[in-house]
Amino acid sequence: MRGIRSGFLASLILVITVAVSPVFGSPLEEATRILERNTSFHWGRDCLVWVVHYPESLVEPWVDADAQARGYSPSQREEYLRSFKEQLRIGSAEPFLVTVYHFGPQPLSLSPLGDYLSLTTDGANRVAPLSYEKKMDQPISGVVQGLVFFPKQQGAFSLVFKGLGVYPEQLFAFDKAVISDTVAQAPTEVVSRIVELPPVETETVLSSKGGKTSVPKKEPEPKAPEPEPLPPPSDTEPPAWLGPGPVLTPPDPVVEENPFEGISGDIARQLDDILKDDELEADDSSLVFSKETVVEEFLDLWSKGETEAMFDMIAPSARSEGLAAFSERANKSPLRWCLSDGYKLRWLDDGRVRVSVAQKLVLIRVLQSEVLSVVREEGRSFVVW
Repeated sequence: MRGIRSGFLASLILVITVAVSPVFGSPLEEATRILERNTSFHWGRDCLVWVVHYPESLVEPWVDADAQARGYSPSQREEYLRSFKEQLRIGSAEPFLVTVYHFGPQPLSLSPLGDYLSLTTDGANRVAPLSYEKKMDQPISGVVQGLVFFPKQQGAFSLVFKGLGVYPEQLFAFDKAVISDTVAQAPTEVVSRIVELPPVETETVLSSKGGKTSVPKKEPEPKAPEPEPLPPPSDTEPPAWLGPGPVLTPPDPVVEENPFEGISGDIARQLDDILKDDELEADDSSLVFSKETVVEEFLDLWSKGETEAMFDMIAPSARSEGLAAFSERANKSPLRWCLSDGYKLRWLDDGRVRVSVAQKLVLIRVLQSEVLSVVREEGRSFVVW
């Protein structure tokens, strides 16, 4: 009896625990809920401005969602997490994504942005941004997006925007409270509505019992369209078979002429040796990877995180930092996580190449680039980064 009672109590505790435990969605759903609580927008004159705050609570679910989509291992996820936090300066600043959509006849000027955008905690004191993308200082036509960083805050805050053409200032507040799901709930009170329908045309017919009754008048059925006549048979005959094509015979072998015919034996032998040396050098050069191949192989290793193999491709004269420091620098670079999505190469002078990628951050893509060099050392091609 005691065992039955213990089992019953354990089952009851389990049921109660399951009943009161909150049900969390996927990491992407959690990240979306956080973004919705931290998005604010306002209309201006001929423009729409919306601001997204990236709180620290967004990092884990967003990284988990991205890591699941890309199939990262646990170690790759941790490296990606560190790179993500470094790019958005999570923990050391308050990052915002500011988007301005201007559709007026004249460009909108918010330059310098620090004179138009500030952070406030009490509505009175204003804090200027630490840094922002300089494209926000250019005349704005169409859509412009940029990251803006403010000093790290401990409590609630809002952003104040000036110069949008309607009010002297407009407050962008970010709700810290939990909001309900975006799915609409059924209304608690049913409101009765009387809808007057148009009258139905009826006709009187005899019922089966001999009486008369009214039924809706039947509309005449539309006539089926007449089938289109088939096209007349063609008078032309199918193309005749013209038989096999011409028989191809191998061409006569070409006899190469001796370019040294008529030259004395010693001079001819010397020239022949020179040509053989040139042919050997040409064969050796064909074994050497092209600059493009070297760079592509280096970037492929980079996208896979194989830093040791990358370090082997670094020129011996450029290995002073050591493998450990090189690996840390390579894994922190945004290119590590963007190369698999595609990249562009633009060759500069002196064997240098600019590698450009579009880094996907939260709701924005940021152009990132690195410059590599291809050099010849110890008889082969190496990379300098």
